[in-house]
Amino acid sequence: MVRLGGISPATFTALRPRVIDNRWGIGYLLWCMKRGRAKPVGLVDDEDKWSKVMHVREMNGIVPALLTPFSDGGQVNEPVLRQMVRHMLALGASGFYVCGSTGEGLSLSAGERKAVVETVKAETGDRAGVIVNISHLEYQVVLDLAQHAQDAGADAVSTLPPLYYPVSDEELLQYYLRLLEEVALPLTLYNIPGLTKRSLDESTFARLAEHPRFVGVKHSSQDTALLNRFKQIGGERIMIWSARDAYYVSALAMGADGAIGTSYNLAVDLFVEITRAFRGGDLARARAIQSAFNMAQKDLYKYGAYGSVKRCLSLMGIEAGDCRPPFLPLGSARDEHLRQTLRQLDDIRDKWGLPVTTSQ
Repeated sequence: MVRLGGISPATFTALRPRVIDNRWGIGYLLWCMKRGRAKPVGLVDDEDKWSKVMHVREMNGIVPALLTPFSDGGQVNEPVLRQMVRHMLALGASGFYVCGSTGEGLSLSAGERKAVVETVKAETGDRAGVIVNISHLEYQVVLDLAQHAQDAGADAVSTLPPLYYPVSDEELLQYYLRLLEEVALPLTLYNIPGLTKRSLDESTFARLAEHPRFVGVKHSSQDTALLNRFKQIGGERIMIWSARDAYYVSALAMGADGAIGTSYNLAVDLFVEITRAFRGGDLARARAIQSAFNMAQKDLYKYGAYGSVKRCLSLMGIEAGDCRPPFLPLGSARDEHLRQTLRQLDDIRDKWGLPVTTSQ
């Protein structure tokens, strides 16, 4: 019997309807053939896991890096979290990035992180994708958070490079490869060199791109040229999300598939419109909305990004609370400045024919 790299014609025929129109599926099939596997395993064989990869591909728009709201007592405020998710879904969010930097994930206990994931997934249902940041100093906790994300119905997980300890390039690569083998969900990388002091490089990306469960990068860097090189290496199969809100139009021009960011907690609709305009060929409109937003963002972040966005949400009637230490509470002293910022955002909406949603 003639076999294609270890795959029999019968197996290929059985898989064909599920992969032929999808570059991820074809890439995975070729990966199996290259390694001489008798039959693809893991994601292709499991319809639920196959759908996870497809759901990640559908997050090709604006994905808020979701804030974590806290009560006055400092506990995760699950009802408000649900309210936030509903608000952003109504404005066009195509997914949520949960327990990342914006969500103060590293300031939450493992139990709190799990509760956030369960709440977000329960509220989104099948309406939007969910990516869960599983970064932690202790590797077994990373695996536990990944397993919980899978059990809760998340679509993918995400990780920073190993924290605190300096590691070699080979150690970093092997860390990621080990995660890819031990975690069942699709894996995305969180590239934020401004905080980790280490940037994902092209050679590591290229090695990881050979693995079928490596599906994307959250690129929190101003280096749009590197973003473009990632896209050239990864092609259509691997998602590259811009995570610098002020650079979004530039990132789209360099091949970004969408964006994950902090300010989308307030302005997801503006960036949905930027995406629509850019992809529709109206670059002037996309650039004009981006430029206007960038001026508002400068004022928004004057007192810090996370606390300011939380306070703005509270001024809108979504009581997001304060950030956890080491961040200091903003209090009401900044409210008039932030109200003016909300008015700026609504002025942009009004100018470009979008519904006014935030001013109080």
